[in-house]
Amino acid sequence: MSRVILLAAVLCVTSVSVVMRATASAPARQGPLQILKDDPDLPTFERVCSDCHDAQRIIGARRTQVEWEDIINKMIDKGATGSETDFENIFKFVLRNFGRVAINRAPGQEIALVLSLEAKDADAIVAYRKVHGDFVNLDALIQVPGIDTKTITAHKDALVF
Repeated sequence: MSRVILLAAVLCVTSVSVVMRATASAPARQGPLQILKDDPDLPTFERVCSDCHDAQRIIGARRTQVEWEDIINKMIDKGATGSETDFENIFKFVLRNFGRVAINRAPGQEIALVLSLEAKDADAIVAYRKVHGDFVNLDALIQVPGIDTKTITAHKDALVF
């Protein structure tokens, strides 16, 4: 009898946990583009990328520069229409807002774009990394002297160590 009660309790907790996670993640999937309404490249992203499917679907997960390049090239191959400038702006838009950066491998330009840093801060990160080795976590990264730690912390979900 106690096994049945224990099993029922585990199933109940698991079910509640799944429902809570689904509920908590639902607004995040519905609202990111609304939050980005001031981004100058949002209209281009919505115009070009919404022709074939819901733009929200595209931004469901953060991706690296290479992954976004692959996706954009696949969409072009499948007939997405837009100018070269449109696709360059879309690429910058998705990296800026939905990018992911391997902080221990990425060049300064990619770090700057994904983390919204000035080039001097990204270059300082790369130089520090070359001298001191890989960063193990956010705390180690924000020890780089003279960088904008507030911006890095604000984009911590884009970091891969």
